[in-house]
Amino acid sequence: MYVYDDQAVGSWFIQRAKEGGPFPSRFDPAKWKDGASMEHLMMQYVQHELTSYTPPLKALPETKLKSIKLAVYGEPDLPVRQVEVSQVTTALNVGLVSLVSPISGITRGELPSELPAMVDELDPTVALETWRFMLRIDGSGRVLDCISMAGGTNNGLIPIQKWLKRFVFNVESDGEQRWLALGVGFKNQVVNDEPDTD
Repeated sequence: MYVYDDQAVGSWFIQRAKEGGPFPSRFDPAKWKDGASMEHLMMQYVQHELTSYTPPLKALPETKLKSIKLAVYGEPDLPVRQVEVSQVTTALNVGLVSLVSPISGITRGELPSELPAMVDELDPTVALETWRFMLRIDGSGRVLDCISMAGGTNNGLIPIQKWLKRFVFNVESDGEQRWLALGVGFKNQVVNDEPDTD
């Protein structure tokens, strides 16, 4: 038998089937005969006894608290400045070290093996620049003439010219004179005053 909802008789049969039929429209667990036992069984698995947790206490190291100075009422309380004392390093013995470089007419291997000490005092302003000199040497490598390529009459270059005239170059003794060009500069370097133990 087919029942249609849009008909009055069909709606009446459908209502009768929902209310009096073997399948209720809404399931009520309380009316189920095994519902109570099932509920009791489920609660046994869900419920559990709660135990209290007490964490162990760890002993802390003793700390000494700094005493706090309280300000006097009505008087100014200014902070005390902490002065940092820095370690003073010993002053280094710094001296001028000469730098000689070949420009033309001579190789680096022909430069003097040891440079003579400068006897005359050098003007500090002269030591800041790099100077060029023309030197005339004999066949044995000794300096005969020394001319500054800067031109003019700079008296501050006289100590350098006297110093260059004491040079002895490592050239072959052929007896011939020749001209060469040198560059001379200076830089500050720490000088060790202690004698060598080697």
